[in-house]
Amino acid sequence: MVPMTHRAWVWEGSADPDDLFLIELPLPAMEPGDVLVRNVTIGLNALDWRSLEGAGAEWRLGQVPGVDGAGVVVAVGEGVSQKWLGRRVSYHQNPKRAGAFAEYTAVPAHVLMRVPPTVSWSDAASLPCAALSAWLGFIQLPLACKRLVVCDIEGAVAHHLVQLAEKRRILTTVIRHAVDAESSAKLDAEVACAGMRDDLEENPQVFDTVMVIGGDARSVGLESRTSIDREVIRIDDWPDIPASDRDSWRRLVSAGESLLDSLGRREWKKEVVREVPFELLAERLAGVKDGVFPERSIVRSTAPAESVSFPPQAMIC
Repeated sequence: MVPMTHRAWVWEGSADPDDLFLIELPLPAMEPGDVLVRNVTIGLNALDWRSLEGAGAEWRLGQVPGVDGAGVVVAVGEGVSQKWLGRRVSYHQNPKRAGAFAEYTAVPAHVLMRVPPTVSWSDAASLPCAALSAWLGFIQLPLACKRLVVCDIEGAVAHHLVQLAEKRRILTTVIRHAVDAESSAKLDAEVACAGMRDDLEENPQVFDTVMVIGGDARSVGLESRTSIDREVIRIDDWPDIPASDRDSWRRLVSAGESLLDSLGRREWKKEVVREVPFELLAERLAGVKDGVFPERSIVRSTAPAESVSFPPQAMIC
């Protein structure tokens, strides 16, 4: 049975992740087209703490942040097929809605990605924001791109972007913090971390495309080392894709499910992740903001529910 209340981390007006509060809330109300997901794992992203810092007028005290989650569909709203009940899913939530930092989240059904049984809960929660951002950047690359440099301060997006670029035989250099160099080296990409930038300046290489993720190309001295006809692609925040643009969402979800399938078949290199308990979410997000962790941070919300039977009529809200 679905409980009446759940535990959730809520925003109390501060940009500091440590100021999130863990409280008991009523279950989130579902809108038409929503499902209710019992979160098993939650992925922490730079977008999460940036959302706290840039919280706009649409945010309210007590709002649940968080964009990435993975879990089991336990209820369906108006207009949603009961076939979703019991499905393993992952999702990227609209930052303006009540988010994934909770035991239960109401999510639009059109953003759900089905998770194969061969993909772990941690890997499922680590994928949505980073991998889909990488895909959205990748499809912007010019067909003529042969040499790509990626400036990714957090590193998670680059992890997936490098693998997408490999499929097009694009040579890729990743510039990021030194703390991420070890995990980056496991991919087929050149890695330039903070201590290696001077060496790159002394031995310039010509790039035809620069992709900047959450930063500025000038801060790492890339502008002088790109060709005159270079393309500069910037990925700052998750694009605001309207719910009504179902074609774009179908393509995005299809790309995500394809990556999840590849992950399940071990044809995609997964990130190095570390799980922490739900009670440590705020502390861990503060560490993500400060860049102190070499691995991807995943929060365990509840114990797995791999096989669940739901009385259909009781689950429709």
